[in-house]
Amino acid sequence: MIKHRIYVAVTAATVAVPASSGGIHPAGWHLVGIALYIAERDHAGHWRFARRAHAIPAGEPESALLDWATARLPDGAILIGWHVDHMLVPALLDAAATAPPTIAQRFIAQLHRVLRGGVVDVALKYGGAGAPPLAVVATDMAIYAPAWDADKVIGAWAIGSVDQLRHDLADEALALWRIFVRTAGVAGLKAEAQTDAWVLRRQGLRVVDRAAAPVEQQEQEE
Repeated sequence: MIKHRIYVAVTAATVAVPASSGGIHPAGWHLVGIALYIAERDHAGHWRFARRAHAIPAGEPESALLDWATARLPDGAILIGWHVDHMLVPALLDAAATAPPTIAQRFIAQLHRVLRGGVVDVALKYGGAGAPPLAVVATDMAIYAPAWDADKVIGAWAIGSVDQLRHDLADEALALWRIFVRTAGVAGLKAEAQTDAWVLRRQGLRVVDRAAAPVEQQEQEE
């Protein structure tokens, strides 16, 4: 019998923060968005999916993202990431280092539970630290993934226009999951087929939602 299993593809976005004029605070990175694509396989081999994304504008603390992610990261999941060791996890831990202690503690504990479930760094198959951007790999596989523009990201963050950032992060998490199952060969065929069916259903729902609701109320969380 097929075992019950949960996977979570995690992507994050950061913006560069210059050093303060007095040199008190060194240059660094500010976490501005997180996305999760959760795939759950039941004992019969059927898949269920959920896509979640959150982004914050300038002036909102990174701890808001950590609090959001803590409530949504599934226990016992296998984490799928891109450059997990030198990009994804460091960005999350840097944000936790400046968060209020209670939020940081809850997030780190939950992240630890997820990491303990297993980690797959998809970038390792494409050169590890020297791998091309995820969008390049996805395009070569005919999978859609957003191409990031650092200036646009920081501009959107600065003026609080983060809707597109949130959608791009969600699309990147989905692309990461698609690459993972595509490279799994025969073992991933059923997961890929059911992912395709889920995407088509979601596209149909979005068409209905756009017709029925004002733009500002559409797709607040996928």
